[in-house]
Amino acid sequence: MANVLLMPSLSPTMETGVISAWRKKAGDKVAVGDVLAEIETDKAAMEWELADAGYVRELLVPTGQELKVGTPIAVLTATPNEDYAAALAEAKSAAAAQPAAPAAPKAAAPPQATATAAPPQRAPAIPAPPAPQPSAAVPAVPAPAKSARGADERVKISPYGKKLAEQHELDWQALVGSGPGGRIVAQDVQAALASARPASARATQAAAQLAAVPAGAFEDRPLSMMRKAIAKKMAESKQTVPHFQARRKVRMERMLDARAGLKRDFPDLKITVNDLLIKACAVALAQHPAVNSQFLGDRIRRFHSVDIAVAVGTEEGLITPVIRAAHAKGLREISAEMKALGEKAREKKLKPDEYQGGTFTISNLGMFGVTEFNAIINAPQACILAVSATVSEPVVEGDRLIIGQTMNLTLSSDHRVVDGVTAAQFLATLVKLIENPVALLL
Repeated sequence: MANVLLMPSLSPTMETGVISAWRKKAGDKVAVGDVLAEIETDKAAMEWELADAGYVRELLVPTGQELKVGTPIAVLTATPNEDYAAALAEAKSAAAAQPAAPAAPKAAAPPQATATAAPPQRAPAIPAPPAPQPSAAVPAVPAPAKSARGADERVKISPYGKKLAEQHELDWQALVGSGPGGRIVAQDVQAALASARPASARATQAAAQLAAVPAGAFEDRPLSMMRKAIAKKMAESKQTVPHFQARRKVRMERMLDARAGLKRDFPDLKITVNDLLIKACAVALAQHPAVNSQFLGDRIRRFHSVDIAVAVGTEEGLITPVIRAAHAKGLREISAEMKALGEKAREKKLKPDEYQGGTFTISNLGMFGVTEFNAIINAPQACILAVSATVSEPVVEGDRLIIGQTMNLTLSSDHRVVDGVTAAQFLATLVKLIENPVALLL
């Protein structure tokens, strides 16, 4: 019999989805487990596998259109010649009855005027960047030096890294990857592009492009699924959660020395300051369970497990992969897990259980030179820690004035769950751990 396939719900928070690519076409024979489509949700791009075998008779919706969960999207039949007219009519009728979700407009298509509406105003067009001309000042991007791979060794590259390399016509097969198992990731491609062209040449080209932009020029970009979810969640959190902030300055010399020692003695570990901070927070949270909590309306839930969400930047916004049971893991395990989750996050390949259900969040902007900021709580969590850059500044040590390495930590708390004293006690424990990092290795 004919089976009408509906837009699936791929996560507990998913309300709409976008089919970014069909993997099968009408007429294809399919088996259980075959991937029918790639579906973009508010947090990730996921492959949708079929639960039934049969034949794809018709794909009902185009790619790139935002659809509500439950919208009919395809018809599957058991045999290639089965009559599916009744099922198709039912599917189209159900689709017509669904409230229209906003479609993601194509960037290349100009706005269209209708017979009943005035043509929309458009901004002055921004000219496309001029194609670089061969010259001594702006050399073409050269191919990087070939790696020492064997002739038959398969080159592994992340989907986003491959897309980025192809956009810039970079020979990615020549790169040496820094990801798990030597996989080439986006950062490897970006590093190759950055090193291939002198900074002065890039600045000259950018200045020339800006000079060609007319006054008042702009472009409107539709919100991505992820950006819509971020906008909704952050607005709700800021408007409904009574935030307050507590700040501490922490000395970083010993933690930096500990990291340098680990890097020297265990070069395969590649421990980052962020890894050490995750471990320090996990130990501190185990000692202060009130901070490791969620507000659930009529009750407060205190967690026995410390599941730390870590904000990771992607092209479209932040996502927070979760290190589960961080209190019970060593630095090696935390570091490896964070690297793998970070890469999956940037490729939009995280599964719902990899980014949902954290009990505490860390947002680190130190690598961007930010010296202090307030983070918005990731509700229903009770707290989020904003981590800033390590800076050199004068500090008083006994009766001496010296140059020390310091970092600002800002804890944003939900005052319905955490009081000022509780926040201060947690920060005191965290500072002690950071300033005496040997405790993290025990």
